[in-house]
Amino acid sequence: MASKQLIARVALPDQVYEILRERIFDRLLAPDEKLNIEALSRELQVSATPVREALGRLSAEGLVKIAPYVGAKVAPMPSPDYYRQIYELRLVLEPWAAAEAAKHKDPAALAEMSQALQAMEATELAKRYRRFKTFSDADEAFHRAIFKGACNEPALKTFMDLNTHLHLARLYIDRNHFTEEARQFHISIFDSIQAGQHQLAYRQMHDHLERSKLRLLGESETISPKTLAKKPRRRPV
Repeated sequence: MASKQLIARVALPDQVYEILRERIFDRLLAPDEKLNIEALSRELQVSATPVREALGRLSAEGLVKIAPYVGAKVAPMPSPDYYRQIYELRLVLEPWAAAEAAKHKDPAALAEMSQALQAMEATELAKRYRRFKTFSDADEAFHRAIFKGACNEPALKTFMDLNTHLHLARLYIDRNHFTEEARQFHISIFDSIQAGQHQLAYRQMHDHLERSKLRLLGESETISPKTLAKKPRRRPV
C-alpha cells in the first residue's frame, strides 16, 4: 500500500492541486475515474474547500471534468487524432513564430529563452511526474518565450490557450524520452533566433516538431484510446 501523503496547512489548495495533478499524470488517478471530494478530504486530512478549489483549477486546465449533479472525474485521454491535430497546428504556428522572433531579436524574450535552456540543463524528461515537471515546464517556457519574441499578441494568446504542453505531457509521461536530443534542438533554435537567422530558425523549429511528432506518434498505429487510458496500480483515496 502506498504511504499516505500528508500536507502542511500552508497554501492548502496549491498543495492539494499539486498532489492531484501528480496522481493524474502518473495514472494513479486513471482517465475517467470519479473523484470523491469527501474521500480525498479524509485522505489528505483537509476540509472539502481546498479540494474543491484544486479541482476547479484542474478543470480549468482540462485535466478534470466537473458536471452539475454528477461530480468530478479525471478527464479522458485525448484521442490519437487529437494529438496529431495538435502537431498539425504546431507545425503551422511555431516555425512561423521562431522566424518572427529571429527577425525581432527581442532582448526580454531572448533572456527568457536562455533562462529556460538553463533550467533544461538541470533536469531531464522522465516517466514520473515529479522528475518530468521541471523539464516540461522549462520546455513550455522556451516555446512561450518564442511567441513573445514574435511580438504578436494574438499568436501568443493562441499558444497559451491551447495548453499544448499540458496535453502532450499526458502522452509524454508514458513514453521513452530523448532528453539530450530535445536540448540540442532547443539550443540550435535559440542560436538561430539570437543570430537573427529567421529562415534557419524556421527550419530548425519545423525539424524539432517533426522529430517530436515522430517520437510520440511515429508508432501511432499502435496507439489506441485503450492503451492511452491504461489502468494504473490502484491507490486508496
